[in-house]
Amino acid sequence: ELGAELLGEALVFGVGGLCLYLEYLRQAGQSRRREEHLEQTLSDLRQGLERLQKDLDELRAQGHAQGGAGHAPGSSGHTPGQAGNGAAG
Repeated sequence: ELGAELLGEALVFGVGGLCLYLEYLRQAGQSRRREEHLEQTLSDLRQGLERLQKDLDELRAQGHAQGGAGHAPGSSGHTPGQAGNGAAG
């Protein structure tokens, strides 16, 4: 009788431990997938930023080559407080 009780307790303990281990693996997998997704998103954003910077540099070069009124690097061409079309409201 004591052996059967001990075997039952060991079985319950083993099942509980297995459940904890499987939950740990599930959480670790979710965390890893979330991290991979964030890394991919960050990589995509960096590539997009590099592409936009390249396009901006090309447009600035075209503006200067045409003798246009190019702006200083980093300048947006707008004065603070100016509306998009310059009209007073």
